[in-house]
Amino acid sequence: MTPEHLAILVLAALVTVAAVVLVAQFRSGLARWKRTFQTLSTLFTTYSMPDIAALLQDLVVGDLPAFCKECEYLVRTLSNPASAATLLNKVLVGELAGALSDPGRAPAVVKVIQSWIAANAAAAAAAGLASTTPAK
Repeated sequence: MTPEHLAILVLAALVTVAAVVLVAQFRSGLARWKRTFQTLSTLFTTYSMPDIAALLQDLVVGDLPAFCKECEYLVRTLSNPASAATLLNKVLVGELAGALSDPGRAPAVVKVIQSWIAANAAAAAAAGLASTTPAK
């Protein structure tokens, strides 16, 4: 074997090792992002946002067509005021009990509700809220 052939083989081996290292680093980074998306998806589900959680799950499993369809669904839903209100109401209802049970969050939530009742007495009474809020 000539020195040139040996040099080519050594260089080829080095390039191959470098390529394997780069691919391994890329895949490791991708795995970290997938774990992050998985954790975020779980958190969105916990906080009453299953549609966003589904979006992230599609990313985790690499289902890009489903990811795109979920994005289109969310754009359509949030672009329509009525359907956006329905979607956001699910989040509000899902989070309200927890917010009112949390001593750190409850005062701010109660203040918003009381302000709304004071500004909308008829609507509050129709919703049964006026009788549940003590007068100031």
